[in-house]
Amino acid sequence: MLRHRATAAPGVPALLVYSSRTWEDIIYRDELLAAARDAAFGLVLITTRGAPRRDGDDTRRLDRTLVSEVLARWGHAPKHAYVCGANGFVETATSALVAESVPAAVIRAERYGGA
Repeated sequence: MLRHRATAAPGVPALLVYSSRTWEDIIYRDELLAAARDAAFGLVLITTRGAPRRDGDDTRRLDRTLVSEVLARWGHAPKHAYVCGANGFVETATSALVAESVPAAVIRAERYGGA
């Protein structure tokens, strides 16, 4: 169960960039959309096989350009960054974060998939 952020850390800026193939594939979608009503919680949903359903969402695969745009819109310097996904995705996302001046020391990654 997803706990609403406002009860965990009210007013602390947080950003979740979530990439999925389709809108229907987004796990906890309804809970995330409800949590995004909190002004301190930024939510960007990327659907690589379908049109975006909300302003600020996207359909492109995550790359440095998209990371740069999302961070600029968010307007905060990340104090912590967590990246989880397949090896190629994690490599792309972490490299993009470093290229956007997010210190490598604050980036944590969890990878899955073959070598």
